[in-house]
Amino acid sequence: MSLLEEKPRFSGFLELEASNQPLLPGSKTLRRRGHTVRHHLYRLLPYVLALLATTNIVTLAFVFAKHPCPSSSPIYPKLEGVDETYRWTQFTSTLFSQSQYVARPSPEVDSLWKDLGAEIDDILIPAHYGKAADVSPGHAFVEFEPGNPSFVVSVEAFHQLHCLNLLRKSLFYNADYYKGLGVKEFRNHGTMLQMHIDHCLDMLRERLMCTADAGILPSFYTIYNTTTPDFKRDHHCRDYGSLQAWGRAAKALPKGMVLSPPEGAFVLEHVP
Repeated sequence: MSLLEEKPRFSGFLELEASNQPLLPGSKTLRRRGHTVRHHLYRLLPYVLALLATTNIVTLAFVFAKHPCPSSSPIYPKLEGVDETYRWTQFTSTLFSQSQYVARPSPEVDSLWKDLGAEIDDILIPAHYGKAADVSPGHAFVEFEPGNPSFVVSVEAFHQLHCLNLLRKSLFYNADYYKGLGVKEFRNHGTMLQMHIDHCLDMLRERLMCTADAGILPSFYTIYNTTTPDFKRDHHCRDYGSLQAWGRAAKALPKGMVLSPPEGAFVLEHVP
């Protein structure tokens, strides 16, 4: 059998038969060992694709190493003094564990939630944060010194903890205690309290869906011929303690301060 009659080495998708037809009208057919130039290009294709795939994987790894977790908003300021480093942290909560944060209502457990930042209210940030945080001149600000305004803001993480804490207080086995105290959110009753709880529930729903965790929870066998999830998994977490310390040290809006809009300010006609 001659070289031109030899069967091609590849079959299926890459099978190309030797052809006596020129590549272009009037041109000569280019051959080497019975294979066309096009055949050689197809033989190189898997290597080219592998190189491109490797390049993309390395690029994505670099990007996620720099930015391992999405921020709360597409535009956010780099808060001065807040550690942006992410660290591997093992979660500890399990079905039958008893965290100090879910203990029965008491001044002690309320103090723990306060220390977490659940009661950090409005704070003031310098105007130069405005652009980076997508805060416009139409948002509320105060000006204690002429020409030195500060925006009135709250930090999303602290507001989310406030909402989670309110849901904790509103659980059927905790609610009577807090209704009896009649302080903070429970100064309100009926529809207003319900609207507040509903708002918090929906805010947390949106947050969880926004940063949906695709992590895997494997299972363990149990002596009851069932399985139970392994909740003690490692997660890539920001340094919450650093943000917590920043929030405590931030300049707070004075309690009871009345914020009257200056002339020409944008004013909402109703509270959304």
